[in-house]
Amino acid sequence: MYSNINNVLTKKGGVGKSLVCAVLSNYFLDRGQRTLSLDLDANQPTFSRYKGLNVERVEVTRNGKVDSRLFDRATETIYGPDAAHGVARTDIDQVVIDSGAGSYLPFVHFLWREGILEELSELGYQHTMHVVLAGGQALQDCAASLNELATHFGADSKIVVWLNGYFDALPWPTIQAFYESELYGSYSHLIDGVVQMPDLDPETEGPAFAQFSKMNLTFTQATQSGDLSYRDSKRLIRIRASYYQQLDAIFGTHAENTLAAEV
Repeated sequence: MYSNINNVLTKKGGVGKSLVCAVLSNYFLDRGQRTLSLDLDANQPTFSRYKGLNVERVEVTRNGKVDSRLFDRATETIYGPDAAHGVARTDIDQVVIDSGAGSYLPFVHFLWREGILEELSELGYQHTMHVVLAGGQALQDCAASLNELATHFGADSKIVVWLNGYFDALPWPTIQAFYESELYGSYSHLIDGVVQMPDLDPETEGPAFAQFSKMNLTFTQATQSGDLSYRDSKRLIRIRASYYQQLDAIFGTHAENTLAAEV
Protein backbone atom coordinates (compact mmCIF):
# COMPACT_ATOMS: atom_id res chain seq x y z
CA MET A 1 0.00 0.00 0.00
CA TYR A 2 1.28 3.46 -0.84
CA SER A 3 1.78 6.17 1.77
CA ASN A 4 -0.01 9.41 1.06
CA ILE A 5 1.16 12.92 2.00
CA ASN A 6 -1.76 15.28 2.62
CA ASN A 7 -0.65 18.90 2.33
CA VAL A 8 -3.28 21.46 3.38
CA LEU A 9 -2.20 24.56 1.46
CA THR A 10 -3.97 27.91 1.13
CA LYS A 11 -2.28 31.30 1.35
CA LYS A 12 -5.21 32.96 3.13
CA GLY A 13 -5.33 32.60 6.90
CA GLY A 14 -8.46 32.00 8.91
CA VAL A 15 -10.30 29.95 6.32
CA GLY A 16 -10.39 26.62 8.18
CA LYS A 17 -7.11 24.90 7.23
CA SER A 18 -6.46 23.60 10.73
CA LEU A 19 -10.01 22.27 10.89
CA VAL A 20 -9.47 20.47 7.59
CA CYS A 21 -6.28 18.95 9.01
CA ALA A 22 -8.13 17.83 12.13
CA VAL A 23 -10.95 16.29 10.09
CA LEU A 24 -8.45 14.45 7.89
CA SER A 25 -6.46 13.08 10.83
CA ASN A 26 -9.65 12.02 12.59
CA TYR A 27 -10.87 10.34 9.43
CA PHE A 28 -7.70 8.41 8.69
CA LEU A 29 -7.33 7.25 12.29
CA ASP A 30 -10.97 6.14 12.48
CA ARG A 31 -10.48 4.25 9.22
CA GLY A 32 -7.56 2.32 10.71
CA GLN A 33 -4.83 4.25 8.90
CA ARG A 34 -1.48 4.77 10.64
CA THR A 35 -1.28 8.54 10.59
CA LEU A 36 1.52 11.06 11.14
CA SER A 37 0.26 14.60 11.75
CA LEU A 38 2.57 17.62 11.52
CA ASP A 39 1.92 21.27 12.37
CA LEU A 40 4.30 23.67 10.60
CA ASP A 41 2.25 26.81 11.32
CA ALA A 42 4.58 29.22 13.09
CA ASN A 43 1.96 31.89 13.82
CA GLN A 44 -1.14 29.92 14.81
CA PRO A 45 -0.29 26.28 15.61
CA THR A 46 -3.95 25.38 16.10
CA PHE A 47 -3.60 21.88 14.66
CA SER A 48 -1.09 20.83 17.31
CA ARG A 49 -3.61 21.60 20.05
CA TYR A 50 -5.60 18.49 19.12
CA LYS A 51 -3.87 16.31 21.70
CA GLY A 52 -5.84 13.22 20.80
CA LEU A 53 -4.41 13.32 17.29
CA ASN A 54 -0.79 13.27 18.53
CA VAL A 55 0.16 16.15 16.27
CA GLU A 56 3.88 16.86 16.15
CA ARG A 57 4.80 20.54 15.95
CA VAL A 58 7.77 21.24 13.67
CA GLU A 59 9.40 24.67 13.94
CA VAL A 60 10.17 26.15 10.50
CA THR A 61 11.16 29.69 11.49
CA ARG A 62 14.37 31.07 12.92
CA ASN A 63 14.74 34.68 14.10
CA GLY A 64 11.30 35.46 12.71
CA LYS A 65 12.03 34.14 9.21
CA VAL A 66 11.16 30.88 7.52
CA ASP A 67 14.29 28.72 7.36
CA SER A 68 14.61 26.12 4.59
CA ARG A 69 16.94 24.04 6.74
CA LEU A 70 14.11 23.67 9.23
CA PHE A 71 11.81 22.55 6.44
CA ASP A 72 14.36 19.77 5.95
CA ARG A 73 13.48 18.49 9.42
CA ALA A 74 9.88 18.07 8.37
CA THR A 75 10.83 16.10 5.26
CA GLU A 76 13.25 13.92 7.23
CA THR A 77 10.48 13.16 9.72
CA ILE A 78 8.29 12.01 6.85
CA TYR A 79 10.97 10.12 4.96
CA GLY A 80 12.34 8.21 7.96
CA PRO A 81 15.89 7.15 8.82
CA ASP A 82 16.41 4.84 5.84
CA ALA A 83 15.49 7.30 3.08
CA ALA A 84 19.17 7.75 2.17
CA HIS A 85 19.15 4.11 1.12
CA GLY A 86 16.03 4.58 -0.99
CA VAL A 87 13.78 2.94 1.60
CA ALA A 88 10.67 4.80 2.75
CA ARG A 89 9.00 4.44 6.13
CA THR A 90 6.73 1.44 6.37
CA ASP A 91 5.03 2.38 9.65
CA ILE A 92 2.74 5.13 8.31
CA ASP A 93 -0.09 5.16 5.78
CA GLN A 94 -1.07 8.83 5.85
CA VAL A 95 0.72 12.09 6.64
CA VAL A 96 -1.29 15.25 7.33
CA ILE A 97 0.56 18.59 7.19
CA ASP A 98 -0.70 22.03 8.22
CA SER A 99 1.85 24.42 6.70
CA GLY A 100 0.16 27.64 7.84
CA ALA A 101 -0.67 30.74 5.83
CA GLY A 102 2.41 32.63 7.01
CA SER A 103 4.78 30.06 5.55
CA TYR A 104 2.70 29.28 2.46
CA LEU A 105 4.93 31.00 -0.12
CA PRO A 106 8.27 29.81 1.35
CA PHE A 107 6.89 26.30 1.70
CA VAL A 108 5.57 26.17 -1.86
CA HIS A 109 8.88 27.57 -3.12
CA PHE A 110 10.74 24.95 -1.07
CA LEU A 111 8.66 22.15 -2.61
CA TRP A 112 9.40 23.44 -6.10
CA ARG A 113 13.07 24.42 -5.68
CA GLU A 114 14.11 21.27 -3.83
CA GLY A 115 12.17 18.88 -6.06
CA ILE A 116 10.31 17.45 -3.09
CA LEU A 117 7.52 15.89 -5.14
CA GLU A 118 10.05 14.03 -7.24
CA GLU A 119 11.68 12.74 -4.05
CA LEU A 120 8.32 11.61 -2.70
CA SER A 121 7.58 9.76 -5.92
CA GLU A 122 10.99 8.06 -5.88
CA LEU A 123 10.34 6.85 -2.34
CA GLY A 124 6.90 5.55 -3.25
CA TYR A 125 4.78 8.27 -1.68
CA GLN A 126 1.69 9.84 -3.19
CA HIS A 127 1.07 13.57 -2.72
CA THR A 128 -2.36 15.14 -2.20
CA MET A 129 -2.91 18.90 -1.95
CA HIS A 130 -5.98 20.06 -0.05
CA VAL A 131 -7.09 23.59 -0.98
CA VAL A 132 -9.76 25.44 1.01
CA LEU A 133 -12.10 27.81 -0.82
CA ALA A 134 -13.78 30.22 1.60
CA GLY A 135 -16.38 32.86 0.78
CA GLY A 136 -16.34 36.63 0.92
CA GLN A 137 -13.10 38.57 0.56
CA ALA A 138 -11.07 35.42 1.21
CA LEU A 139 -12.21 33.76 -2.01
CA GLN A 140 -9.83 35.65 -4.28
CA ASP A 141 -6.74 34.54 -2.33
CA CYS A 142 -8.09 31.00 -2.03
CA ALA A 143 -8.72 30.79 -5.78
CA ALA A 144 -5.23 32.17 -6.43
CA SER A 145 -3.79 29.39 -4.25
CA LEU A 146 -5.67 26.79 -6.29
CA ASN A 147 -4.30 28.30 -9.48
CA GLU A 148 -0.70 28.36 -8.23
CA LEU A 149 -0.77 24.85 -6.84
CA ALA A 150 -2.52 23.35 -9.84
CA THR A 151 -0.11 25.08 -12.22
CA HIS A 152 3.10 24.09 -10.45
CA PHE A 153 2.23 20.73 -8.88
CA GLY A 154 -1.00 19.50 -10.45
CA ALA A 155 0.73 17.02 -12.74
CA ASP A 156 2.43 15.29 -9.79
CA SER A 157 -0.28 15.55 -7.13
CA LYS A 158 -3.87 14.86 -6.43
CA ILE A 159 -5.98 17.92 -5.60
CA VAL A 160 -8.90 17.95 -3.19
CA VAL A 161 -10.95 21.13 -2.86
CA TRP A 162 -12.80 21.96 0.36
CA LEU A 163 -15.76 24.35 0.09
CA ASN A 164 -16.11 26.35 3.31
CA GLY A 165 -19.09 28.68 3.38
CA TYR A 166 -19.21 28.92 7.18
CA PHE A 167 -17.80 32.43 7.55
CA ASP A 168 -19.16 33.93 4.32
CA ALA A 169 -21.41 32.49 1.66
CA LEU A 170 -19.73 30.99 -1.37
CA PRO A 171 -20.92 31.95 -4.86
CA TRP A 172 -21.99 28.33 -5.38
CA PRO A 173 -25.03 27.40 -3.26
CA THR A 174 -24.50 23.67 -3.86
CA ILE A 175 -21.61 21.40 -4.70
CA GLN A 176 -23.21 20.76 -8.07
CA ALA A 177 -23.12 24.50 -8.74
CA PHE A 178 -19.38 24.42 -8.06
CA TYR A 179 -18.96 21.56 -10.52
CA GLU A 180 -20.65 23.73 -13.13
CA SER A 181 -18.55 26.80 -12.32
CA GLU A 182 -15.80 28.29 -14.47
CA LEU A 183 -13.32 27.86 -11.61
CA TYR A 184 -13.90 24.12 -11.40
CA GLY A 185 -13.90 23.82 -15.17
CA SER A 186 -10.40 25.30 -15.34
CA TYR A 187 -8.95 22.56 -13.12
CA SER A 188 -11.44 19.70 -13.36
CA HIS A 189 -8.84 17.47 -15.02
CA LEU A 190 -6.62 17.87 -11.94
CA ILE A 191 -9.16 17.81 -9.11
CA ASP A 192 -9.71 14.35 -7.64
CA GLY A 193 -12.48 15.32 -5.27
CA VAL A 194 -14.48 18.08 -3.62
CA VAL A 195 -15.60 18.18 0.01
CA GLN A 196 -18.50 20.44 0.92
CA MET A 197 -18.01 21.41 4.53
CA PRO A 198 -21.41 21.04 6.25
CA ASP A 199 -23.74 24.02 6.31
CA LEU A 200 -24.33 24.18 10.06
CA ASP A 201 -27.57 25.43 11.56
CA PRO A 202 -26.59 28.57 13.54
CA GLU A 203 -28.89 27.68 16.43
CA THR A 204 -28.05 24.00 16.88
CA GLU A 205 -25.18 22.44 14.91
CA GLY A 206 -23.11 25.63 14.79
CA PRO A 207 -22.78 26.03 18.58
CA ALA A 208 -22.23 22.28 19.01
CA PHE A 209 -19.40 22.24 16.48
CA ALA A 210 -17.89 25.45 17.91
CA GLN A 211 -17.77 23.81 21.33
CA PHE A 212 -16.15 20.71 19.85
CA SER A 213 -13.50 22.85 18.12
CA LYS A 214 -12.59 24.55 21.40
CA MET A 215 -12.23 21.20 23.17
CA ASN A 216 -9.25 20.22 20.96
CA LEU A 217 -10.29 16.58 21.17
CA THR A 218 -10.93 13.95 18.55
CA PHE A 219 -14.49 13.35 17.40
CA THR A 220 -14.65 10.18 19.48
CA GLN A 221 -13.14 11.77 22.57
CA ALA A 222 -15.55 14.71 22.37
CA THR A 223 -18.67 12.56 22.03
CA GLN A 224 -17.56 10.35 24.92
CA SER A 225 -16.25 13.11 27.19
CA GLY A 226 -19.56 13.93 28.82
CA ASP A 227 -18.94 17.63 28.20
CA LEU A 228 -21.43 17.75 25.34
CA SER A 229 -25.15 17.37 25.82
CA TYR A 230 -26.83 14.29 24.41
CA ARG A 231 -28.32 16.27 21.52
CA ASP A 232 -25.02 18.03 20.75
CA SER A 233 -23.22 14.68 20.73
CA LYS A 234 -25.71 13.38 18.19
CA ARG A 235 -25.26 16.52 16.09
CA LEU A 236 -21.48 16.08 16.15
CA ILE A 237 -21.83 12.46 15.06
CA ARG A 238 -23.97 13.54 12.08
CA ILE A 239 -21.43 16.22 11.13
CA ARG A 240 -18.64 13.67 11.29
CA ALA A 241 -20.63 11.25 9.13
CA SER A 242 -21.10 13.98 6.51
CA TYR A 243 -17.36 14.52 6.27
CA TYR A 244 -16.47 10.84 6.31
CA GLN A 245 -18.92 9.86 3.59
CA GLN A 246 -17.39 12.42 1.26
CA LEU A 247 -13.84 11.41 2.16
CA ASP A 248 -14.65 7.74 1.60
CA ALA A 249 -15.69 8.61 -1.94
CA ILE A 250 -12.38 10.42 -2.53
CA PHE A 251 -9.90 8.11 -0.84
CA GLY A 252 -11.68 4.84 -1.48
CA THR A 253 -11.07 3.64 2.06
CA HIS A 254 -12.85 0.35 2.60
CA ALA A 255 -12.12 -0.08 6.29
CA GLU A 256 -15.01 -1.09 8.49
CA ASN A 257 -17.31 1.84 9.26
CA THR A 258 -16.61 2.54 12.91
CA LEU A 259 -19.51 4.97 13.12
CA ALA A 260 -22.29 2.48 12.45
CA ALA A 261 -22.95 1.70 16.10
CA GLU A 262 -23.01 5.35 17.12
CA VAL A 263 -25.33 6.94 14.55
